[in-house]
Amino acid sequence: MENATMKCLPAGSLSHGLRLGLSLLMVLAVAKTAQALTHDGSDGKPSSLFISVLDPNTNTSYYRDLDTTHQQFLDNPALTLDLSGDSQYSGFVGKTNLLYNIAAFQKLAPDSGNLASWGYLLTTTGTRKDFAGDFVSIDAVRQRMQIYAGYLTGTSGLSKPGDDSYFDGEHWGPTLGGVVGSNTAGTIGQALPFFLVNNNTGDLPGARVALLGNWLLSREGKLVFARSASTNLPPVAKALSAATAALGDKIALDGSGSDDPDHGPEALRIAWNKLSGPLANIEDSQSPAASFTPTSVGTYVFRLSVGDGEASATATTTVAVLNAINQPPIAKTVPKQSVVLGQSVVLDGSESSDPDRLPSPLGYHWSQTSGPVNVVLTGAETSRASFTAAQTGTYRFVLEVSDGALTAKAETEVLVTPPKTITLNAPTTWKVRSKEAIRWVTYNVKPKRPVKILFARNGTRFKILAISTVRKGYYFWRPTRAKATSNGTLRACVKPLARSPWECDDLKVEVLP
Repeated sequence: MENATMKCLPAGSLSHGLRLGLSLLMVLAVAKTAQALTHDGSDGKPSSLFISVLDPNTNTSYYRDLDTTHQQFLDNPALTLDLSGDSQYSGFVGKTNLLYNIAAFQKLAPDSGNLASWGYLLTTTGTRKDFAGDFVSIDAVRQRMQIYAGYLTGTSGLSKPGDDSYFDGEHWGPTLGGVVGSNTAGTIGQALPFFLVNNNTGDLPGARVALLGNWLLSREGKLVFARSASTNLPPVAKALSAATAALGDKIALDGSGSDDPDHGPEALRIAWNKLSGPLANIEDSQSPAASFTPTSVGTYVFRLSVGDGEASATATTTVAVLNAINQPPIAKTVPKQSVVLGQSVVLDGSESSDPDRLPSPLGYHWSQTSGPVNVVLTGAETSRASFTAAQTGTYRFVLEVSDGALTAKAETEVLVTPPKTITLNAPTTWKVRSKEAIRWVTYNVKPKRPVKILFARNGTRFKILAISTVRKGYYFWRPTRAKATSNGTLRACVKPLARSPWECDDLKVEVLP
């Protein structure tokens, strides 16, 4: 077994693989030296695709190099060939009880650079479920094929019982040493399924047993491959874990988000492996909910492999294990505030903090939990978010702050009230005999309603300066010397309805002599 393969063996497959490997080594030890086909895989390159045919009446077998390699066939799975044109095959033409199989193989490269295509191509009278998909079993079959291919001399030939190249219809054995669950030889005129068997992750979910199509050998010697387009959708791997954890904590590895869109051809298989980092024992490594307990500080990288028996996918997740226990952040907001309708509201969480500033800078997220309407928050992922109060009522928000591992929350409330019925706008400093404008703005009052403008020198005894209307919106006042004061008050009052009381707004002013 090659070292590149042994490094990736799945748990539980070693003893079975060793038994197969030892039997193969015994076969190799007694094998006769022969001039093999050009591409028998012994040089590490993809082998030739070859056919073996048995005539059970004469106990004669025929073989032929199909002039394409394992890799070339994967790149373009198509072939049509007339074996009757080969003089070696002439004695087989017209017979209907022939048995045949077709195979090719490719050794796993030392650098594992051909993971997507290594393995073997093989026919079977059964189904895809008859193939074992672990690394050891795949390579055991590949080695058995390579031994046989090493006896095939030239591009085609005939063999009799006793010849090492003789194909007896069960040359591989009915189950190929226990790793193929059905016979691999078919009959004339019947479609013979052709599969690719490989493993591109080293985990059981990485097993790929894909139907490439069907061979058909006619009694006249016409050999045709009909490609089968797979409709299988590959699975999706999703690996999650805590970004950081403390030494000694039990850390969950979550693969429950993984899925197989078409749920086939087999139930989804899952396996977790550690790619890098200190030693770690993964509990329930073939479950979506795995875990490990770190015994060393460091960065751990885990790979999740998922497979549906024909396609596979992987995802990784990283956990930084710290020596100290991470302290949670502190979220802080202004608990309550009141604003007038139409104003811009600022939600301030800038006083939030993280005691140990680990493992990452603080992140912020504002969200609305209730209110008369949903508002659009600007800067929702910053410490200070804002919105414009477009409807009166009570709005509640929550701020979440995160240090990359732990989070904290704080709530805040905003009361949006209607604006004043009347708002006075005038200078705060006046000069005797100098004319200035007193202006007013009303809210929800009809234009014809009366407005009174009043003044008090000491802020208590008001006298009417003028009576106007909402529509007018201003009054020019030229204070007399009798109005000079350092503590005066201007007042504007409106009566919204005929029977409602006057509503007023005051402004402190100074009238200079």
